[in-house]
Amino acid sequence: MKKLISSLLIIALTLSFFAFPASAQTTLTLSNRSLTLGAGERVRVRATTNSDSDVRWTSSDRDVVTVNRNGGITAVAEGEAVVRATVDGVRQNISITVRRAPTRLRADDVTLSIGDTVRIPLRIASGTASRTRKYEIADTGIATVASNGRVTGVRAGTTTVTVTLFNDVSATATITVQAPSGGAVTPNPNADDFEREVLRLINEERAKEGLPALVWNATLATAARAHSIDMSTGRFMSHTGSDGSTLRMRVERLGFMDWSRVGENVAYGQRTPQAVVSAWMNSPGHRRNIMSDFTMLGVGFDNNYWTQKFARGW
Repeated sequence: MKKLISSLLIIALTLSFFAFPASAQTTLTLSNRSLTLGAGERVRVRATTNSDSDVRWTSSDRDVVTVNRNGGITAVAEGEAVVRATVDGVRQNISITVRRAPTRLRADDVTLSIGDTVRIPLRIASGTASRTRKYEIADTGIATVASNGRVTGVRAGTTTVTVTLFNDVSATATITVQAPSGGAVTPNPNADDFEREVLRLINEERAKEGLPALVWNATLATAARAHSIDMSTGRFMSHTGSDGSTLRMRVERLGFMDWSRVGENVAYGQRTPQAVVSAWMNSPGHRRNIMSDFTMLGVGFDNNYWTQKFARGW
């Protein structure tokens, strides 16, 4: 009997020192908290949760808005409703306003300079709505257009962008890209200093993230300077040279062959190394190159046209 009691005491003491982990609290977040849609429009709301349970979706008024099991929302008729997502007792709501579907759309023409970025102004009738907007550009060699309607000038010329709403109502805007005027370009006699300053600033940014410094490479710098001069002379901004050359071709024809990976950033309009590095750091794609595992860098500057060439050896 004493042995039994001793064993039980040992088990009890062991359990008293064993801490059972607390169960994680369920979290639920939605990609949108409110939406304004046109009648007949369909969108999807994404739910993020740490639970293994399925998210349940409901609508407060199915005559206004319906929702399927995957968060797909359909605007049925004008009015207001609330869509609710629930998982493990945790709830999140989305306020939905449904307006009339647009019957007309106006897209204003845009004039910009090479390297500039502007948003296409759109006008739809009051009391109507369309969250869905698809942008298509006729000539990506003259300008590019992002999914949010922001147009960036590439080279001088004219092209068009067609904007289409969810119900196929569309409009076309004329995009005119101008070469910079003489006063907008500031030739800099100290290009070497500017280029080296970009290297210093880039390495400062990398150091903030605990990354090793990039090493200056003279061949990459020569290729970068040549590409900046090419863009400046032709008044365009592109990763493709005026002779059709690619980044890889431009470094290899200078005898730079010992690389496993290369990359390139270009920019136009910034007058100082600080300005161009700030612009690149605020652009996700350019920042990726700067913070990547490249080991070498060359920089080229001419008349406010900038090129960075990155490389990593084998």
